[in-house]
Amino acid sequence: MANSSRVHISKELMDAFRQASLDNNPLHSNAGYAARTHFGAPVVFGVLSALAALSKVPPAPGQTLESVELDFREAVFPGELHEVRLKTRRGGRLVASIHDGPRLLGKATLRFRPGKPPATPASGGGLAPRSASRPGAFPEEGTRVRGVYAPDWEQLHALMRQLGVDNPAIGPAHIAALAFSSYLVGMELPGERALYWRLSLKLAADPPEHVEEFDFQAVLESVDSRFSLATVSFELSAPGAFASGQVQAFERQQLETRWESTLPTEELAGQVALVVGASRGLGAAMAVGLARRGATCVGSYRRDVDGAREVSEAGGSRIEMTQGDGADSAWCAQVVEDIGTAHGKLDLLICNASPPLRPLAVAPQTTSRIQEYIQQAVALVAEPLAASLPALDRAGGTVVLVSTSAIHSPPALWPHYAAAKGAVEGLIRAAAAGWPKVRFIVLRPPRLETGFTFNAGLAQALPPALVMDRLAQVLVAPVEAGEPLFVEEFGAAEP
Repeated sequence: MANSSRVHISKELMDAFRQASLDNNPLHSNAGYAARTHFGAPVVFGVLSALAALSKVPPAPGQTLESVELDFREAVFPGELHEVRLKTRRGGRLVASIHDGPRLLGKATLRFRPGKPPATPASGGGLAPRSASRPGAFPEEGTRVRGVYAPDWEQLHALMRQLGVDNPAIGPAHIAALAFSSYLVGMELPGERALYWRLSLKLAADPPEHVEEFDFQAVLESVDSRFSLATVSFELSAPGAFASGQVQAFERQQLETRWESTLPTEELAGQVALVVGASRGLGAAMAVGLARRGATCVGSYRRDVDGAREVSEAGGSRIEMTQGDGADSAWCAQVVEDIGTAHGKLDLLICNASPPLRPLAVAPQTTSRIQEYIQQAVALVAEPLAASLPALDRAGGTVVLVSTSAIHSPPALWPHYAAAKGAVEGLIRAAAAGWPKVRFIVLRPPRLETGFTFNAGLAQALPPALVMDRLAQVLVAPVEAGEPLFVEEFGAAEP
């Protein structure tokens, strides 16, 4: 057997799963928190994406679930339409995989045996030791947790109806065990920084006939430091043996902010700058770097309130953070007007904001998202640029565009990113021809050491402060207006 169908996971489904599972990990529910990760936005719970795939599994009367293996390759995001493919393997294994065009995002491998699932309550439950994720780095090997867990049964049944999980072989008790694995990873072991990767769950051959809650015990068996990968084993009883399993999760690295590599100076004293996209990563380093060099900086952010506060504290009185959408023409016009009223001029515009970067292949299923990404990315440059150019023209000011070295040889899964950067670089070239009194600088930095960088790439990543150092050198140099200056070499600032 082989067939396919479509699934769509909405934000409402994510909220329903969070309430049912008691997994409150902020990566899935806190937009501000998720905005500071390399995902740039909340991601779908791994187990929820697996349940969406399981909703397409055909009924198996007289059978009950015997084992489940989950394997997640890439993140699933809410609001996107994906394909579920079903295949029967040797030995009666059923594989339900979820795809984004040609890319495999994850799969569930199921085995069944004769029997029926345990009965469960229609309401009640909602029991778990933690209501907030274990914070900080992964705990030590050998760390154990135990307690009582029960999903919110009413929410779980409602979630199954919403997903369309109506299979006599896959009962609410089985869904509850999968929900527990999500709770365990996201809340207990490893905790807040976890990225759910794999699950192997074996259900007891003679489970209880009725399940209301689970007694659980779990141990962090090992942490592979090469990949920041934790392996956790667990057992569930209700009260007789119900299931045992092993789950693996990666640790998302939390990088310490490295604002600056040089001592404060006054080389940009008197300059007034607007940094669009200044609450995190390179934009944050630029805002603080400008302030530490004597400039007055207005930095914009859209959602990341915590990041904006950190930037403001690091830059002191010379930084003012303002919240808004850089792709909104009315907002951009108002910000430029406010800067003129407060400071009398605008000397520097830095266009750093861009939509969250997610892998996309060029395929019929993804063209609409590629176009949407390009449109958003261009708007985040075009709108602040259009609003600022008259003021910059009066001041003989400068526009800085943050592009990328990947424009020369883009990865296969970055067609939208490469196309967007090519488009905004073209926009800058055209603006330079039309505004001869304004300087234009295009930065093409390599992979940067920010929250958007995957763990595996950190060894080759460049600290954002070094990009700011290089920009400062260019800003104080006697560069004339005209053709844009493209900056592609970045290193330690010269003494």
